[in-house]
Amino acid sequence: IILAPGWSQKAAVAAVMCAKTEGINGVFTCEAAIDLDTSKTKVYTKLEEAKKTDAITNRHAILLWPKLRLDGKVYAFSAVWAAMTAYTDAQNNDVPVKSPSNELINMSAAVLEDGTEVLLDTSMAEVVNACGIVTAINDGGWRAWGNNTAAYPSITDPKDRWICCRRMMSWYRNRFIITFKDKVDDPTNYRLIEAILDAENLYLNSLTQTGDIAGGSISFNENDNPIETILNGSILFKTKIAFWTPAEYITNEIEFDPTIIQNALGGE
Repeated sequence: IILAPGWSQKAAVAAVMCAKTEGINGVFTCEAAIDLDTSKTKVYTKLEEAKKTDAITNRHAILLWPKLRLDGKVYAFSAVWAAMTAYTDAQNNDVPVKSPSNELINMSAAVLEDGTEVLLDTSMAEVVNACGIVTAINDGGWRAWGNNTAAYPSITDPKDRWICCRRMMSWYRNRFIITFKDKVDDPTNYRLIEAILDAENLYLNSLTQTGDIAGGSISFNENDNPIETILNGSILFKTKIAFWTPAEYITNEIEFDPTIIQNALGGE
């Protein structure tokens, strides 16, 4: 996670952070935690406008508002959120399968730049989340609240909308590169192709068994790898993978049934 606490609220810094999330060392991707300026945006109803002004809609960006306070010290939300997210990953075998939303953060208040406290209830927080912004609510303790990347609502593709799915995509992609980077420049023969297919399908099956992904498989198609491409030193694999989306809404329709009383009293 790219961080710049105390600076990311500046639009120019945020733009650079978003640009740096892709092509790290030419191949890797990551996410950026970006704060919205609480000295300019002081009410939750103005956050959508602030987001448009800063033009932050990158799928790798996580926007956060407001700031947080603990023991009289004020912290950038991005710093606290990133630490909580790393801790949540550690609790899940270092796999970012769990959404870093509805997770406790050790804070005593949500505040603006001038120290004014911000109190949002769940319905207000949903308005913020609907803009693709993560906020904080006090519900059995202070919690981060929000599952959407900054790309939402313009983009609703699950892999780009949901923070956990976006992070899983980056994590899986990075892991594949690291795992098989030492195979680069090996002879392009069936031994190489089968070694990658066998190893990765086995790993994808293990992730499925542990519940970290819904399922996945990797394949090598001859139609995608004509002889001209192979002679040019390039081979292409294709992986189909699905990550679990967060249960953002859990609804229970409750109905009063008077016949239960009738049956309880022995009536017909």
